[in-house]
Amino acid sequence: MRGKERRRVFLCQLFISSCVLLAYFPAVRADVWRCVRPDGTEVYSDRSLGGQCRKLENLPQLIPAPPIPADEAQPESKKPAVKEPERRPLPGGGRPNDPPADDMIMIREIKAIPNYNSTLGIARYQADMRLLNGDSDWTAERICVEVRFRDPAKTFIDVQQGSCLNDLKPLDERPLTVIYTGMIPPRLSPIEAEVQVLSVKWVK
Repeated sequence: MRGKERRRVFLCQLFISSCVLLAYFPAVRADVWRCVRPDGTEVYSDRSLGGQCRKLENLPQLIPAPPIPADEAQPESKKPAVKEPERRPLPGGGRPNDPPADDMIMIREIKAIPNYNSTLGIARYQADMRLLNGDSDWTAERICVEVRFRDPAKTFIDVQQGSCLNDLKPLDERPLTVIYTGMIPPRLSPIEAEVQVLSVKWVK
């Protein structure tokens, strides 16, 4: 029983090997012979070895291997490069299509002026400044800033007011005035103005 199992395994291996060879060399046709040696072992060959040999007939038809896809058959060096997805513009990213960072807008010569009208009970705080576009290529189409008005002791006054400036050309400098109007505080005093850039819309 053990000898028959070995023969079956050997026959399967021979059949698979024949399929592989014929897949690479479809034009080659070879006969398969089964020969029995005096000790009872079986040998498979492409020709008769004499003695108890029998040619095997009606072997199963071989199925050709499927063709290799064209993209897999190309060498790595010839395959088309895969394009990376375009990244969104990043302010201050450094690429050609990246706009400048908002800190390219510089704020200069900040001056805070208080104006109190006791008759109307109104306080008017004014901050004068100059905005400079420090970039040489991009225009700041719209710059929005926020001014925080406070008294030096930071006791009676603490209010905020925003304003925007349009179309600041590259390396250009222009004045901006921000005004806040409100109620007169309990005690009149000088004021300070702290300015920060909220947003910048850049265009080229």
